[in-house]
Amino acid sequence: MFTRELYKKAIIEYSKAISFTKGLPGRKQGLEGVSRVASDSTGSNEDKISPEQEIVTIDLEVTVKTNITTCYLRLNNGTKALDTIKEALVLRPMAWKSLMRQSEAYLLLGLTDKAMKSIDLALSSNRSTDNNQLIDSNIETNLLKVKDKIKKQMKKEDLHQRKTFGKIFERANDDSNSNQISLDNPPIQKTDVSSIINLAAAAHDANANDNDTSS
Repeated sequence: MFTRELYKKAIIEYSKAISFTKGLPGRKQGLEGVSRVASDSTGSNEDKISPEQEIVTIDLEVTVKTNITTCYLRLNNGTKALDTIKEALVLRPMAWKSLMRQSEAYLLLGLTDKAMKSIDLALSSNRSTDNNQLIDSNIETNLLKVKDKIKKQMKKEDLHQRKTFGKIFERANDDSNSNQISLDNPPIQKTDVSSIINLAAAAHDANANDNDTSS
């Protein structure tokens, strides 16, 4: 089981591998440098790599960047994971594992819609363009596991939204009902008890004075 520190060290080592590929003849400027050298008829053969070597080198970069992405995912760094895997997908747009890692990065960032689009694209990349036949059942299994995680997260988000909106509607209904009650039954004016006692005492005194006058 990798620890956080081991994942960080792995990222450093993988990054060294990418630096190595950039230093190959004709790749000092990256992929643009390869294209420029390949199209330059005046360049010497020793400054170029063959098309076959270029394919291998690109595949290596995609693999390394995908592995770096996996490390960032294990470190719960969705932003770095997404940035790294996008670089891999520039080189190989339909690489199934890169698309799967992109889906996982989106899921970690809470972007479930984009996660679903990426995993569906990965699933389609595992189908033959001729007859839509499944290419690799093991790949399909791995991709479907990720898709299942996305579906579960979507259900959680949907349930949370329903609960949130439900509480809002309940409060709105409660406020509406309380306002209706106020209109139908206006509050009775409360009279101070001490005032009633004082009025009663005054009335009693007045009656006593009338009795004295009449006698």
